[in-house]
Amino acid sequence: MMQIKKFAMISSFCRQSVGRIVCQTRTVSPITFQRTMSSSRADEATSSSEPGLQVQHDAKQKKFFIRLDTGHEALLEYTTTVMGAVDLWHTEVPPAFRGKGVAKLLAQAALDYFSCRVTPMHLSCTYLQHYVKVFPNPCHQKYILSD
Repeated sequence: MMQIKKFAMISSFCRQSVGRIVCQTRTVSPITFQRTMSSSRADEATSSSEPGLQVQHDAKQKKFFIRLDTGHEALLEYTTTVMGAVDLWHTEVPPAFRGKGVAKLLAQAALDYFSCRVTPMHLSCTYLQHYVKVFPNPCHQKYILSD
């Protein structure tokens, strides 16, 4: 059976601590998630107009995904390189769920996951390139490789 790690509404945030960036992860309920995530611009990236969505990570298939109530799934796929980095290369959300914050949840979860594990990231996906420009985060920027 595949090991699937659930990110039941995980939010990660960063703060400066004695000259170094510390990533912290906390799990909150969907209701609390909506309230706490609306406080700052960077945190808005993880909120969604679709309550109860859960980002899951399947490391074997190298993807983050959200199972949607229609039976479809939204996903963010990646590959690993021989140098230990990851290439986040594809994000896909079914048309009925576009513009509702689903891709933002996937992006936030993947960037948080790899940043907190000190994994260098290459962003081949144009959505992710746009996302990091709109929602800059020092925890993420530190591990994003430039071309």
